[in-house]
Amino acid sequence: GLQLDNLYAGYSDGTSPWCGINFEPNNAQSEIKNVRINNPRTESNQGNGIQIGTRHILGNSNKQLDITIVNHVDISSTRYPFKFSHSTTDGTSGKLYGLIKIVNPTWHKFLDRPLWMSNNQANLKVEISSPEVMLANGSIISFRDAYDLMMRNVKLGIGTISILEAISITTENDSTVPQPESNSQVVFAVNAGGLSFTASNGITYRSDINFSGGSIFRKTNSINNTSNDILYQSERFGNFSYDIPVSDGTYEITFRFAEIFHQSSGKRRFDVLAENSAVISDLDIYSQVGMNSAHDVVKTIAVSDGILNLDFRTDIDNAKISAFHVIRK
Repeated sequence: GLQLDNLYAGYSDGTSPWCGINFEPNNAQSEIKNVRINNPRTESNQGNGIQIGTRHILGNSNKQLDITIVNHVDISSTRYPFKFSHSTTDGTSGKLYGLIKIVNPTWHKFLDRPLWMSNNQANLKVEISSPEVMLANGSIISFRDAYDLMMRNVKLGIGTISILEAISITTENDSTVPQPESNSQVVFAVNAGGLSFTASNGITYRSDINFSGGSIFRKTNSINNTSNDILYQSERFGNFSYDIPVSDGTYEITFRFAEIFHQSSGKRRFDVLAENSAVISDLDIYSQVGMNSAHDVVKTIAVSDGILNLDFRTDIDNAKISAFHVIRK
C-alpha cells in the first residue's frame, strides 16, 4: 500500500549500495506488494537510481511482488538508472509472482547501460514502456537502439521482460491497485495475451501474468455483445494454468471467452478446472455464441491453501481464455 509522489533522491555516495531508492528485504517475513512510485527523480547517485533486490524475500511460501514506477527520471547515476535482481536462496521452496511495471522512464547520461535485470522466477514479470534513453554524449537514441542497449544487461534465467515502445496507461490507478466492483473487491484481473486495459466496469485488466504454459494469439476483429472488444481480441491457448496467490476464502471468477479463430462448431472443445475441480466442461464457444462474440461464464470457488489454481485443458484443438477477473466475496 505504499505510494510515493514526486520524490527526489540524489547524490547518495556515503554507504553501500549508494542508491537513490533501494528496496532490499532482509528476510522471508518481508514483502513488496501494491507499491506505486509516481514521478521520482534520481540523480548522480554513486550506485543505482532505483534498485530492487529480493534474494532474501522467499522462504517456503509463495510471495506476490507488485510495484509500479511512473515517470522515473534518472540523470547521471553512476551504475544503472534501474536495477532488479533476484536469485533463489538455497533451501527455499517458495516462488515469486507478480509484476514490476515501469512506465515512461527517462534515463539520461548513465555511465554504461540504463538497465540491469537478473531474474530466475518464471512467474515474476517485468514490463517497461515508452522509455527515453539519452547517452552520455547528450544524444537521445531511437527505441530500437534503446531496446538493444537495455537487453544487453538482462540476465533472465527463466523470467520474462517486455520492453514496449508505447502503451496506454492510467496515471492514477492501474492494475497494481485492486479495483472495486459493487461491494466486492477485485483481487486479480488479466487480459490474457494482451496489454493492460481498463474496461467499462472500472476494472483494470493487467497484461498477462501468473501463467504457466500456453501460447498467445491476437486479432483485431470487432467483437459482438460487448463494449470491451480489446478484452476478447487476444487469448492464451493450449494446455496452461494460472496460479494466483490469494487469502483463503470464497471468490467469484468471471471468465471471458470469444471464438476468434474457428468458423464452425465442433472445432474447439475444452475444460476449465479451479482448485482441481471442473467448473466448465466441454465448452465449445462457437456452438454457444458463434464467432467473434463475447461469452462470459461466472463461477464461485473456495480457496483454502493460499493459491487459486486455474487449469485449462484441451479436448479438441486448444483450450483458451481471453480475460478473467477474480472478486473476493
